[in-house]
Parts: sequence; C-alpha cells; structure tokens
Amino acid sequence: MLAVNVMNLLLIITNGMFVVSGSLSLDSAEMRVLDSTFGNCEVKILPTKPKSIDLDVHAFSDAKDVLLQFGAFSFIDGKYNEVIETEKVSICDLPKSDNPLVQFMYKEMKKVGNLTTACPVLKGHYYVHGLTVYESDVPMPLPSGKFKLEVNGTAIKDDNNAVPLFELDIFFTESV
Repeated sequence: MLAVNVMNLLLIITNGMFVVSGSLSLDSAEMRVLDSTFGNCEVKILPTKPKSIDLDVHAFSDAKDVLLQFGAFSFIDGKYNEVIETEKVSICDLPKSDNPLVQFMYKEMKKVGNLTTACPVLKGHYYVHGLTVYESDVPMPLPSGKFKLEVNGTAIKDDNNAVPLFELDIFFTESV
C-alpha cells in the first residue's frame, strides 16, 4: 500500500499489507511492540513482485479505544526529517474523520482487512492482507529519495489510562 506522496504516506500504513509498485521500492519494515501483555503485532515483508507487507495484530485485552498517529519522514542530510504528522485519531472515528490522509487509509484498510471501528475494541486478531495501492491511486508524486512512514498505536483502557502498544516504521525509496 505504499504509494506516492509524502502526504499520502501517512495514509498508506496502518493497513497491514502494503504493496509497492511503479518506481517506489519497499526497503524494510520494523515493528516494536511496547506492551506485550496487552497484545502482539507482527509485520512481514513478502518477496512478491512488487514486495508487500503483512500486518497482524493480536489484542489480548479489550480496550476502551485505540489511538493511531501517523508520520511521514524524508531522508535529508543524513537523517530522517519529519514532513507530516497527524494528530492522534481514535480508531472509532476513522470512518467519519475529515482528514484526507485518514480517509484514504481507512478506505484502503477496509478493502482487505478486518479492522474494527467499533468501541470498545474487543480482544482478538486484526489484520490487513493483500493491500495494493498503485502510484496512480495517489494524487501527488514523490520526489526521488528515501522515505519513512511511521505509525504509533496507543490503547485507552477502561480507567482512561493510555498504554503505548506499538511503533511501526516502513522504509522505502522513490526513484523518478
């Protein structure tokens, strides 16, 4: 689902499976589980042509809500510099968000996954598999360079305490 535009990079993750096409090349993905008692997340790069990513989330406990935050970074002067960051978005509010990045991401995730938008979020297995976004699906092209898409997830428990769940980074290269 990795596509083409720094704005759209934010929309492209959180889906679970990302397929890179055109001149965009998926380099790697890193998942850090921050609270393994609350759940587990797995990310795999598949050697398909083009390469793709599977994302599976196993929630061991119910949560009042799950907040997602997205960021896009461009590699400049030897480091990744933030280009775009969204506010935290409730998973319950994804369908009605007026943020174009969130709208795009939600639409793509629903096509090939079982992402819930009901709150509370019940324990279980959530995934997005087989997601493909082509460069033609994304309105603005990326310049040549290296990029990182970042997704952070936080659970809100019944007592309103926030539990950081995961950090996901996807690295890719665009060549024009």
